Amino acid sequence: QSSVKVKKSVDAKKLELNRLRTELSHRKMLAQEELDKMSLEHKVQPSQKIFDQVHVDGSYEEMYASYLVALAQTAVINIDRESDYVKAQIEFENAKEMEMQLMAETVQTMYAISHLQLHTTEQLEEERKYYKGSEKNILHLIKKDKDHIDQMHEFVKHHHKAIYNLRMQRNKIASLPARHFASSGHEKQQQFLYMLDDAIKKTEEQNERALALSELYAHLIEVRERSLVTIKFILQEIENIGVWQRSNRAVTWNGIKHVIPTFILFVQTLQSVLGEYIYSWFSFSYTAYAKSISITSSLYFGLLLFCLLMLFFFMQLIIPYLYQILILQKPESYVTELLKKFAASVVGFWYYHDISLYAWACTLLLTHLYTFSTGFLVLFYVMTSVYLVYVSRTFLQHFLDFNKKADYVLLSPQYQERFAWVFSFFTVSTITILMLRKLFVLVMLYQQSEFPTILLRLYHIVVFISLIFTIDKDEVLNLLPDDSSFGRLLSGYVDQYYYFLLFSLLAFLIITDPYLGGYGGLVWYLIWNVFVSALILFGLLLVNNFIKTIGSNLFFKSDEEAVRVERFKSAKTYYGLFVAAVFVVLSVIGFVFVARVWGHLITWFQIKSVLNKGVFVYNHYLDGGQIKAASVTVLDLLKIIFITVSGVYVSKIFNRFVLQRVFVLQYVEPSLQNALTTISHYLIVTTSIMGAFIYVDLTFLVWSVLGVVALVLGWSFKDFFTDFVAYFFILIQRPLKIGDYIKINDEIMGVVRKISPRAVILRRKNSLTIVVPNSLILKESLHNWNYTKSFVAFDDITLTVPYSCDPEQVRQLIYKVLDQHPEILKMPNPIIRLDEFSERGYTFIVRAFVSSANTLQIWDIASDVRFGIVKTLGAQGIKLAEPVMNVFVKNKETLFPHSSTKDLFPEQKRDGVSGE
Repeated sequence: QSSVKVKKSVDAKKLELNRLRTELSHRKMLAQEELDKMSLEHKVQPSQKIFDQVHVDGSYEEMYASYLVALAQTAVINIDRESDYVKAQIEFENAKEMEMQLMAETVQTMYAISHLQLHTTEQLEEERKYYKGSEKNILHLIKKDKDHIDQMHEFVKHHHKAIYNLRMQRNKIASLPARHFASSGHEKQQQFLYMLDDAIKKTEEQNERALALSELYAHLIEVRERSLVTIKFILQEIENIGVWQRSNRAVTWNGIKHVIPTFILFVQTLQSVLGEYIYSWFSFSYTAYAKSISITSSLYFGLLLFCLLMLFFFMQLIIPYLYQILILQKPESYVTELLKKFAASVVGFWYYHDISLYAWACTLLLTHLYTFSTGFLVLFYVMTSVYLVYVSRTFLQHFLDFNKKADYVLLSPQYQERFAWVFSFFTVSTITILMLRKLFVLVMLYQQSEFPTILLRLYHIVVFISLIFTIDKDEVLNLLPDDSSFGRLLSGYVDQYYYFLLFSLLAFLIITDPYLGGYGGLVWYLIWNVFVSALILFGLLLVNNFIKTIGSNLFFKSDEEAVRVERFKSAKTYYGLFVAAVFVVLSVIGFVFVARVWGHLITWFQIKSVLNKGVFVYNHYLDGGQIKAASVTVLDLLKIIFITVSGVYVSKIFNRFVLQRVFVLQYVEPSLQNALTTISHYLIVTTSIMGAFIYVDLTFLVWSVLGVVALVLGWSFKDFFTDFVAYFFILIQRPLKIGDYIKINDEIMGVVRKISPRAVILRRKNSLTIVVPNSLILKESLHNWNYTKSFVAFDDITLTVPYSCDPEQVRQLIYKVLDQHPEILKMPNPIIRLDEFSERGYTFIVRAFVSSANTLQIWDIASDVRFGIVKTLGAQGIKLAEPVMNVFVKNKETLFPHSSTKDLFPEQKRDGVSGE
């Protein structure tokens, strides 16, 4: 009744809208006549292009006429917009009526589904086709509505520019003096201004109507989408019922149960028919039947036998010739050769068994042309079964012999045995099943039974088995690729489970066959859905890996040694949280899409019910002392996580846009910057966590946790608090800062990379990181190369030159090397001392000073100086002294007097210096 009322209301409204549309058509006709009349009067073609620019030149009379005609055209366009709006309203009412009609049809279809009235494939296909057509039509209408919205938006965008130009033109006309408008200039100027105001107003009205029309089309799309949701729902139900419903052409269980009783009845009836037929022969009943045959029928029968005999002789003449052609003619291709060889084997078999085959074929033809008794036909088909089995075996032997003589061109020697088995099974099974079915149809002509259909379905199984076992395992393994690990693995599984796979394939074919199992739709539905689900999950996995790669680039960077390092503090932790969050989001998306694939639409109502489900329950104490049971929902947990993560990002934003700008405006030591950044980070994150718990009404838990945490931390982290206090002493006394090179003992030394509330992070020259507790910094002696901002000397360089060199020249050359190095300071002056007179020569000590900012480069600078000294001295022919040792060898015969050693071991002089 409600649908009837809605239909009446819609029809009444449509009638009113059609009347209004007719009225608008009449108004448009009058406005168009006025436009045409004005266009002829002023000799101006109707166009609104004049609104697209500001005119300042030319005749103002012509300009006034052009604007006047354009204004008349604007009136026509306004009526068009009104007519379009009415037309859209009519479409909206039609959409509402279609929605109600679809809802009623959906209810009827659901009733038919629930009461199993759609039990055939044709009925389901008819319903599916109807709703598919409706879906296609609605999608087409939605596309048209969206195109209308785009057109309206373009219309409004263009007319905004036109309104702007009209206002600019009005301001231009208003600023001109009256003398520009001839004798009655002021009056014409006012007319021009009034006309421009009217044009602006009507153009704005066009925009308002276009926006209203766009909004109406948006509502129209909403109604159509609701209808689309209804159609998709009922299509999904139809697909489900079609999937789970067994094919109506499949063998029924009731028919299978009656196979044995039916077969027993068939055997009994067959015995009765044969008994009556044999009795009729012995009682000479056929003599009377033969006498009743007319002479004309006898002549026709004799003529037919004569024609068949002539055909037999003709075939006797042509078959040898045909056989010779097939054997001797050279084939054009390998396929042609195979076909000709096979045809030759068939023709040759016919040639050797032509009499029996032709006699059987003629008898079969006569049984179809003339009427014979059931007993005779039964005997004929029984004998035919025996004969065809004999023929099939004989043909198989002939075919194999022919193949052997033809050098196995048709079948390989390895495949002949399998072919013989498969061919024998197929032919014997085919002859038995089909002849048994023919006999059943003859004998049980008036018996309603599913037995013949079951025999045909059994023949399908025979075909499946023959096709499957035609393929050999070795051939399958040869087809599989073995040049990859996956191919070898697949080949191994096939080799190991080949027969299991064969029987699985046979079972699959039987189940999916519409005439046997009848569950083909269900099986393919499962296969397709599993494939699509796997595809969706694989796609989401690729998206997850892509997002992880992007996130890795955001959280980490590569240093000069191509090692991934953190971009900021705790980047690894945040990256882990980011990866977990992405995984959860993609898992939810995958679950929704996979559920949709399997026909389970997850609505917002279901999601909301899951979010509002309580995770755990607690007792909430009210102000009056009452206890109220409350629960923490999944949504509350998500709120806590979201607020906590937001607090982390707020901390990052605060550090970047507030603290860093403060540090830029006013210089703050790096260590203090790090301390303030860390404290602000932990403070904001802790505040966000407490705020999240308070927001979900878990305030009592916040205070309880804070109390327990304070007590546990105070007892368990005494050392931490000691280091934390020492941290502030370090910040106040400042014995070190970030970038200083310090040494506490022989094992603890390096560059200060970070000063945290817990420890000082050092980095040794071999890139080894050392974490030093803050308390140890205050307890031990501290060597700091950068404590003062002045200079630092590298370790003394010691070198020795031979006594043959001029020491002053060597000194000046070393000064020259030091002076050329850009990092060595001129003040204080470098120190070069002649330290001692050694056994090898003059020993110099070189000491130079560099800026404290280059503390970490003093070893490299010293190395450069050594290289420079060696190069400079070498260029002057001065060699560095080398240790020389004289070795004396003694034996029992000779004591080797000192004077006699000159010939055996002559002294090697090196720049006049010798040494031991």
